[in-house]
Amino acid sequence: MENYHLDRKRASVSELLKLRRHVQNQIGGRDCIVIGSAPTPVVPAMSDPFVLCVNGSVFSANEYWGRNPDLTYLCGAIFNEADAYATRTKDTLRGRSIGDVLIARHAFKKALPMLADEGISHGNSFPLSKYDKRIILGESIGYFLLGGYRCNSNVSNGLFMVGMALWGGASRVVFSGISFGNQHAYSAGTSLSQRGHLHEDQRFLEVTVERNLPVFTTSDEIHARFGVRMWSDPER
Repeated sequence: MENYHLDRKRASVSELLKLRRHVQNQIGGRDCIVIGSAPTPVVPAMSDPFVLCVNGSVFSANEYWGRNPDLTYLCGAIFNEADAYATRTKDTLRGRSIGDVLIARHAFKKALPMLADEGISHGNSFPLSKYDKRIILGESIGYFLLGGYRCNSNVSNGLFMVGMALWGGASRVVFSGISFGNQHAYSAGTSLSQRGHLHEDQRFLEVTVERNLPVFTTSDEIHARFGVRMWSDPER
């Protein structure tokens, strides 16, 4: 059992290094936009950004931006066939192109054939455990949230992708369609899942402001509440 855990840890580190090389090659030095699933995102004017999405926010990238994402994170929950949120999200993604894809490690093996069955096209695929996500966050903002490598909780998937962009060496990261509500742009006004990670998200945003990281928002609410710079600010 001890050897199993040692091998598992080595494999995770090896895969993280591979992923970091890949995202640095794709993102390094570029402006990035992270598009969340909140209704009617304010999409900023940007010149050829790298586009990151989460789950069904690919819909918003297509509808409001007219772009396919370059990188999408898919959580394990959307591969639960008995879950209403999973069903709606898969319906939303069916037939779409999602770019390279990060998939929750515990769902990775069944996820790839399911994506194929739904006609969801993608590029390279990478598994991510909750431990991997914590390491990425810690390295991206220089602060390990709530207990370092102990993964009792995490930030929301949308803000994780902000961290991913920073981890990849983005020049600037602007996020749109990320709010503290639980409505989704593709759910026709229906709350599909409970909004969690409120404390962690608050601390993540506070740290980006405290450390003057190149993170921006298009949300007046987020700007007023946490002091995250607006993308429209002339001093950006």
